[in-house]
Amino acid sequence: MTGAIVGRQPFGGWKRSSVGGSAKPGGPDHILMFVQITSSHAVASTSTIDSDEHDFQNSYNDAWAGLYGIDTDPTALTCEHNVLRHVSLRGVLVWHQPGEDRLPVLRAASRLTGTQMLAVSDARQAEDLLRSGRFERLRLLADCPEPLLRVAHIAGVAIDRTPITGHGRVELGRWMREQSISVTAHRHGRILSSMHAPLSQSRSISS
Repeated sequence: MTGAIVGRQPFGGWKRSSVGGSAKPGGPDHILMFVQITSSHAVASTSTIDSDEHDFQNSYNDAWAGLYGIDTDPTALTCEHNVLRHVSLRGVLVWHQPGEDRLPVLRAASRLTGTQMLAVSDARQAEDLLRSGRFERLRLLADCPEPLLRVAHIAGVAIDRTPITGHGRVELGRWMREQSISVTAHRHGRILSSMHAPLSQSRSISS
């Protein structure tokens, strides 16, 4: 069941019904779709993450442990499960110019989330990879040739133009897909003994 209730049953598409960053209205990440990252958080080069203030790995680990790597159900109802969780993408193709020094930041996000990442700077190679079906998003770190954008559109690959950030709460969501699951855990008012089964069974299917 889906009631599209804020904070309880966030609603949004799955598979081809999902567009862009796929944060669900009513969920904790929806506000991030309307936020513009400032230069103080964006990673312009690896030199901007050398200080404790920009310790991206610690920030990524904290975000993973507190949200992206766990199933959450803030309502904690006895009669109903409303679980928000995050599933790895098939892959993210990163378009960059030669000499790009921010790739280690993206690779850290890729390893933590389990989403495959491949970085390319050759347009012909990038087009072939987009047609392969291995990637769900194209992350742009530089200006992209128009023919490459057309290939991504035809292949159904979402284009991500957002800047790289060392803030785990912002960055990791770009490497995963939100999944909202609601399960009625009672029948005619009687709590079901098998109420946890649908969630454990669906985890292997969704991933």
